Amino acid sequence: MPQINANLTLNTAQAQASFDQFVRSINTNRLGQPLGRISGDAAEFNKSMQAATARVTAFGLSAGAILQVKNAIVAAATATIEVDKQLIELNTFLGQSTTELDKFSKSLFQIAKNTAAPFSDAAGAAKEFARQGLSANEVLERTGAALTLARISGLGYQDSVQGITTAINSFGKEALKATEITNKLIAVDTRFAVSSADLNEAIRRVGSSAEESGVGIDSLVAAVTAAQQTTGRGGAVIGNALKTIFTRLQRPEVLGQLEQLGVAIRDQNGFLLDGIGILKNYSDATKNLSQSEKARTAELIGGIYQINQLNALIKDLSSSNSVYANSLSISNSATDEAKKKNEELNKSLSATLQSIKTTATEAASSLGSSFLRPIVEIGSSVSQKLLELVNPSGVGSELGTQIVKGLAGALGEGLSKTA
Repeated sequence: MPQINANLTLNTAQAQASFDQFVRSINTNRLGQPLGRISGDAAEFNKSMQAATARVTAFGLSAGAILQVKNAIVAAATATIEVDKQLIELNTFLGQSTTELDKFSKSLFQIAKNTAAPFSDAAGAAKEFARQGLSANEVLERTGAALTLARISGLGYQDSVQGITTAINSFGKEALKATEITNKLIAVDTRFAVSSADLNEAIRRVGSSAEESGVGIDSLVAAVTAAQQTTGRGGAVIGNALKTIFTRLQRPEVLGQLEQLGVAIRDQNGFLLDGIGILKNYSDATKNLSQSEKARTAELIGGIYQINQLNALIKDLSSSNSVYANSLSISNSATDEAKKKNEELNKSLSATLQSIKTTATEAASSLGSSFLRPIVEIGSSVSQKLLELVNPSGVGSELGTQIVKGLAGALGEGLSKTA
């Protein structure tokens, strides 16, 4: 079968020319327009987001500022109400005019700031002293002393108030000031192993008994210090022990038995010695007795339960380096120890912050009173009138009854429709 061979050549020139013409016919600007719009839209979106963020931030700051203003108003109202309440309660005892009470308030705030105490504590202490019928100046003086003692000793202001009151009333013959008592306690506290809290507690328990036994406050402080440093017992235990001892030293039967033992109980003029003087003579007279005889005679003065405290004090009184004698000297020479220690404590960060807080309370109370009181007074007056009007048993009983019935009917109708 015959074969046919053929050579074919593909001409693509026409196709290439057609493609080139197609490419040239494309408008490149038209392709760029969509991309431009996308880029422009993205830029506008970014600007919108930035504006929205700015508005949200501004709103947040504004809301925060409004919240702070609201909190400030609430704080001012709270401080105003509390301070006003405290001062009015105080004035029921002081009976001062508005001007005098305002001056008293400023002094009381200053005491609170100086002792790093909340105003509520200062007002509470002042109220306790005011109950005693003291003048405004006496109240301020004793309040400052009590808060200083409470701060240094760690006691509550109530215990400090009671301790100072007991000391002043018990040792009335010495005409003591509250600041003098505080200085004595702090001076001994600083130099010996006894706290001003223990001294204060002991004075509360034994003050009147010590005074009746002729023992002054300096001697009492020294006796408590000697017993505390020897036995390590607290002020309450030592105070009760000394109360028993001083009380028994006034009994005629006990004094008679002591005289039989050779104990000098009177001075050269025939007057009865004070309790500490008798104890010193007892120590000298019984120095050579046997242990069993000492224990028997100790019961005359201390009873069964206070012998340990009695023996500790007797031992110290007969010592050549007596804690009693040294602490007595310190207590006698006390001047402004409490003031100095309080000033040192005021250097602490805690004291600074408390002082700022008290100052803020004072400022809030002062500002709050200027705008809150008129609002409350007007508002309470209007509210009272409205309540009287709608109260069926009040002044406008007939009208009030109609209003109440109308409100109740409208409320009932509304509830029935929603049921």
